[in-house]
Amino acid sequence: MPRVFTVAVRGEWLLFDCPFDEASDEYGTDYIVYALPVPPPSTGSWAGLAGSAHQRGTIGVSAVTFDSTKRTCVGEESIEQFLSATP
Repeated sequence: MPRVFTVAVRGEWLLFDCPFDEASDEYGTDYIVYALPVPPPSTGSWAGLAGSAHQRGTIGVSAVTFDSTKRTCVGEESIEQFLSATP
């Protein structure tokens, strides 16, 4: 399961981040979704990327669908569901 990824949708870039929780020693159950002010870098680190972004909301990790490899595509329906539920 990807723990951080970006998608371009409706003219904006969204960052989905599921950070590691040191206290529980596990990854969270939700992605924190950020609107990025610019496209993400194609190479290099994404560390600090969320710091320059506006938080849009959250979506459960289990609510986001991926292709069978979990590396190529994000299910459009899960992204659209998030967008229709947030301002």
